[in-house]
Amino acid sequence: MSRLSNKIKIYFYSSFIAVALTTIVYILSFMFAFDTPIAYFSGNSPLPYIAKYLLIFTVVWIFTLFISIPKGKLCGTPPTVSELSRTASIAVSVGFIICSIFRLIFVPASALATICTAMTLLSSVFFALNAIFPRSQNNIRALFGIVVILWAAIAMTEAYVNRFVTMNSPIKILLMLSMMSVMFFMLYETRYLTERSLPRAYAVSTLIGICLSTVLSLTFIIMYITGTYTVPEFIPTAISALLFSFYEICRAVDFIALQSTQDTAATNDTDTAQENEQQ
Repeated sequence: MSRLSNKIKIYFYSSFIAVALTTIVYILSFMFAFDTPIAYFSGNSPLPYIAKYLLIFTVVWIFTLFISIPKGKLCGTPPTVSELSRTASIAVSVGFIICSIFRLIFVPASALATICTAMTLLSSVFFALNAIFPRSQNNIRALFGIVVILWAAIAMTEAYVNRFVTMNSPIKILLMLSMMSVMFFMLYETRYLTERSLPRAYAVSTLIGICLSTVLSLTFIIMYITGTYTVPEFIPTAISALLFSFYEICRAVDFIALQSTQDTAATNDTDTAQENEQQ
């Protein structure tokens, strides 16, 4: 196995560990250092500071991939949609449909809420197409990939203008960062479908998406279940972010497998060429 394959695996697996640690510390911060009346962290606990700097460190570490892996070294072929990714696509598609129904029942009616509900429902089509046509219909999938980007943008806007949650609330900030990461990831996922791949950016967007969506979704869902802090309008977005994180993890596995396979093939070709020269 080549040094490049090893480097990719180190980046991805170390990022997974960092994301897990960051998520755990954020959950502890919201459980034991969150002042519910003001919806902000208590200044007497070190937990929120540890969580914040762990998150910053994880994001910076992921972005160093642009420095350590030279441009043009990664395979630009689209990662194969594995059976695991197809299963994740089905889960996300069904989840988006359920979230759109949830929104109709629990989210107060408004023009923005209606648009967001419609985009949530339409976003399910992208993942349904991924499950049904994993190796074809790329143009149609790319079109609905843009719909997912629009959904994330509208969900972020809806959270931003929510007047019942303070602007500097950590949960609102996490939600908006998560939606930005969804847009970032879907941009490069769509570029693969249109044969304009940027593999390094795809790798970074995948890991950033896993990080921010996992932190938001698990933290908010646990807060909601325990009754620590509840914002009904954010529940569909948090559930969608959790499902999206699962899909991104599956695509990360596909990406690692692709790079390993390409490196193995390149190594074999080099060895064969060297043997022929010696003969």
